[in-house]
Amino acid sequence: MKTDRFKKQFAIFLDDNGFSKERVMSEVKAVAFGNLANCFDEFGLVKKISDIDPMTQKALAAFDLKADDKGEHQQVKMHNKLKALELLMKAYGMLDAQTATVQEPTVTTIEGVENLEGI
Repeated sequence: MKTDRFKKQFAIFLDDNGFSKERVMSEVKAVAFGNLANCFDEFGLVKKISDIDPMTQKALAAFDLKADDKGEHQQVKMHNKLKALELLMKAYGMLDAQTATVQEPTVTTIEGVENLEGI
């Protein structure tokens, strides 16, 4: 059937391009927990993009230089943190998708995992 063949080809495409549930969750977590303060140095000046940590870089939506009659201004915009948190809450069962009410998280036991750092 054409649909099954398409699904298999699409799955191969996603896999070949590094698209996985784990990667998607990692990207959403970066947006949810990215900190705008990490974009500035100790003097309040915008850091060079290469000096911003990778997790914060993932949360950046725009990094622009604007000019007006008062001079040049750097502008930093982050992706929608609330939307990312909402997606994470839904994924972890903390938000009822129908009523948009916060639910208590369910406790899941993970066996055979030595180190949960970075999750």
